Amino acid sequence: MKTDYLIIGCGASSLSFLDTMLVETDATFVIVDKRDAPGGHWNDAYPFVRLHQPSRYYGVASRPLGRDRINDGGPNAGLFELASGTEVLAYFHALMEEVYLPSGRVTWLPMTEWREDDGVVRNVMTGEKTRLDVQRAVVDGRRIGTEIPLTYNRRFQVDEYVACIPPNDLPRHAAGRSAFVVIGAGKTAMDSVLWLLRHKIDPENITWVRPRDAWLVNRLRAQPGIEFFDDMFGGVARQMEILAEVEDFEQLAKALETEGIWLRIDKTYTPEMMHMAVASEGEIEALARVKNVVRMGHVQQIEVGRMVLQEGEVAIPQDALIIDCAASAAAANVTDRAPVFSAG
Repeated sequence: MKTDYLIIGCGASSLSFLDTMLVETDATFVIVDKRDAPGGHWNDAYPFVRLHQPSRYYGVASRPLGRDRINDGGPNAGLFELASGTEVLAYFHALMEEVYLPSGRVTWLPMTEWREDDGVVRNVMTGEKTRLDVQRAVVDGRRIGTEIPLTYNRRFQVDEYVACIPPNDLPRHAAGRSAFVVIGAGKTAMDSVLWLLRHKIDPENITWVRPRDAWLVNRLRAQPGIEFFDDMFGGVARQMEILAEVEDFEQLAKALETEGIWLRIDKTYTPEMMHMAVASEGEIEALARVKNVVRMGHVQQIEVGRMVLQEGEVAIPQDALIIDCAASAAAANVTDRAPVFSAG
């Protein structure tokens, strides 16, 4: 089989490349992915996941995601819609079926892997190999290296009698539980806590392990649309002024919070990092209701009624449901300095 470009992975990065190249070149493409459907890690996402920024910011250049609706209820009220994981998968599926395959220039090979050493594509089901003659370049769309709670390699030990689940299983296992422990400080953990609160779980019955708190971007300051011009561009202009005025990160964070550009969940605790997660003020207000926060480093081991962390241990209810949200969004590429676009 001959192709101009071999694309490894069928997630957002790969499809964004494909989408632009289909318009700007007459090249041909083969896409390989071990998963069965387009969408990359979204295929393994938990059922209540949503984008944390407006839908308009996500997807590919040729087709908008969502309908530019303003939410009229919930913690995102008054702001642009946030696509659900189901909507994102449907979006990528439609692009493949309605745009890419009908072009006649795209060959999509699900349940396959690229064997670089011998230049073949291998079907992971049958083992059948197809030799590829790549004319231009191999494009690796897996560079972000996103860890997924469902599939990552857990970094702490769990006693066999402890119920420890990824957030994917939360809707199936939460009913009838009286206590919950959420492990992680990122967006997935925030989503899981908000899901519990939305389903009327008393905040006192939630223990939240946050090894490091983070500063968060106020979603009001990250809105598209002319109606948010002052909030968005005024916020950007004010950030530039603040950056010129402050002398260190502590002053920067304090000033950005005062301007309503950055948010934090606990106003009595100063975060030491910023990973650009985005939240609404309504979400922050809800999350702040959880007061049983454990800040003793990363979890090392969980036993019935006991959790061991880097800096000590804490007692937990013996029947607690543990929700593991400790996967790191970009852990695999933090020290990767290879260029995205290599020579040629």
